[in-house]
Amino acid sequence: MILLLLACGNNGVAVLDTPEEIPAELRDDDEDGFVAEEDCDDDDPDSNPDGEEGTAPDGADNDCDGYEDEFEVGCDGVTEDIMEAVGIVEDGMTILVCPGTYREDLVLDGRELTIQSMEGPKDTTIEGSGDTSVVSMENAEIGLIGFTVREGVATNGGGIYAKSSNLTVDDCIVEDNSATEYGGGIYVIDTPADILNSTVEGNSAYEGGGIWSQGQVTIQGNEIVENHCTSLNESEAYHGADGGGGGLFYRGRVDVLDNVIARNVSEVNGGGIYSLDASGDFIGNTVEDNETWEDGAGHYANYSSETFEDNVFEDNFAHDDAGGLRIYVGSVEIRRNHFEGNGCNDDGGGLKLSHANNTIDDNTFIENYAGDSGGGVELDNDVSTLENATFKGNRAYRGAAVNSKENFSANRLRDLVFEDNEASGAGGAIYLYDNAYTTTIERIWVDGGDAPFGAAIAGSNANLVLRNAMIRDQDGDAIELTESTGNIGNVIIDYCSGTGVVSDGAYTLWNGIFTRLEIGVEGPASVSYTSFYDNDYDGDSASGTGVIDDDCELTSDYELGSGSPCIDAGSPDVDDKDGTRSDLGYHGGPNAP
Repeated sequence: MILLLLACGNNGVAVLDTPEEIPAELRDDDEDGFVAEEDCDDDDPDSNPDGEEGTAPDGADNDCDGYEDEFEVGCDGVTEDIMEAVGIVEDGMTILVCPGTYREDLVLDGRELTIQSMEGPKDTTIEGSGDTSVVSMENAEIGLIGFTVREGVATNGGGIYAKSSNLTVDDCIVEDNSATEYGGGIYVIDTPADILNSTVEGNSAYEGGGIWSQGQVTIQGNEIVENHCTSLNESEAYHGADGGGGGLFYRGRVDVLDNVIARNVSEVNGGGIYSLDASGDFIGNTVEDNETWEDGAGHYANYSSETFEDNVFEDNFAHDDAGGLRIYVGSVEIRRNHFEGNGCNDDGGGLKLSHANNTIDDNTFIENYAGDSGGGVELDNDVSTLENATFKGNRAYRGAAVNSKENFSANRLRDLVFEDNEASGAGGAIYLYDNAYTTTIERIWVDGGDAPFGAAIAGSNANLVLRNAMIRDQDGDAIELTESTGNIGNVIIDYCSGTGVVSDGAYTLWNGIFTRLEIGVEGPASVSYTSFYDNDYDGDSASGTGVIDDDCELTSDYELGSGSPCIDAGSPDVDDKDGTRSDLGYHGGPNAP
């Protein structure tokens, strides 16, 4: 249809505008009876509001409803059954489903389809028969968008089963499904998959109560909550550890991003998550209120190589080890995570690592607790580097903040802050136990703390090298060693109710400041270049080359005042960072903060 506009010229004769002069929105270039502002494609006469979609894809939105190549189910369409529509359309089509409850099982083997609801998962439900998976596929490419999937029961994948396929699950609710083996809600094997923006809730299985996946998978933006697993006995296949994963089990290259994983339960390991031989990124997740009857209430990583960054592990509880995160062997990076309120009956309230050498950097550990050792962190036969961390209000019997035991080579703890951690047995901040190799601790600040044996640092059959430590306000002996060796330099120990350093074995102490203590040092110490002042008793060993009793004139930040006699009073064999002779105390020496 061509719209002709008449206008009068100067001589009063009507002038006919050409089609090119008609406003674009009022033209009907494809002559289908709809001007451009009404038409979705004014170059195609088959695409208009009165058009019809077929059963084969042509890449066009023929009926101008915003969808290309769709076939409608319900809403008085050709069929009221999704599975019947699957049999009608060709591959490449979108099955668009009207609101309602569809009681059927979808078998999508070999198909390439998108199945999408019009109004979202709260209004559109696929409810299974209870005899098999609600949605299953092999050798398929499927997008499932905007459904509640529920009431499936199967061996694997009660809600969704995908094998050797390509799967996208987006904006779905997968709930109240079960599997007698793997993946109560979703089971994915040998299938690239994206599980996005969905809720996986109230599902159960022996393993992977919510989701079980093996392959290249992205799990992002989901809520995985209140799922449950009991686990098969597969310890031999799983490097000697039982499986689990109340909320999620995965193996292979898997990225787990920005999910909430909460209130899941495992009767074995991994209350929230269990990963096995996995690689990928575990980033930006909130893992909270999960429970396991064995290890790793938040997450159990078994022989995995993963990056853990910017996650929150909170209020998870393990009946054995590792309330927050359990790392067993593997090669991992743990950065910028927050561990708070996690607990366990045995070791590693916040985090437990075993048999590896990993990087643990820039994390916080707040009010975690362990029945035995490592309220914040447990290093068990492990030599991971722990650095740039804050520990506050953690509790345990031994090593309220950090417990390091049975290291298989030298390990290092550095740049750590401890505040008000409390051990009922030993090591209010750090406990070293049966470490045959040297543990080097440097640049630590310990404020407040309590333990009957070593309110700040305790060692039993250990080899301690301590550099640049600020220890104050301890309820008890600050550093206590038994059957251990110690080399302690550039420390300040101030205002403790007991002894600064006490040991039953020989140790070396240099470049230190000991003030406002009941006793400065006890035991067979070799002391040099250290100041003892304002103590009730400096100790029998508080003498030697360079030992003084001068007030070091400490500032509120425990730096030396400008006129302090402790400036350049350290060992002449040790320089400060500026190349001058070393100062006494925390800010002296080459390793000063």
